[in-house]
Amino acid sequence: SIDVLFRSTTCSFLGKSIGVLFSGFLEDGVNGIAEIVKHGGLGIIQDPKEAEVPQLLNSALTKVPGLIISQSSKMTNILKQHYI
Repeated sequence: SIDVLFRSTTCSFLGKSIGVLFSGFLEDGVNGIAEIVKHGGLGIIQDPKEAEVPQLLNSALTKVPGLIISQSSKMTNILKQHYI
């Protein structure tokens, strides 16, 4: 589960973690990206309007304040702004 990876990253890197979610079903990753954001890391999700399956992304938006919403093609620029 991606949640386990995100939580592990959060514990290891605290406020320097990055979580990125793309199109998908259910909620895999939502709890983990919430932990990243809660501890000062960066949470980015694909814009649900461009996603093939927006269910996961809409769930993240409902449950996790402070997420950055981005088109896939612009995510690299967001990462550069925050970490380079």
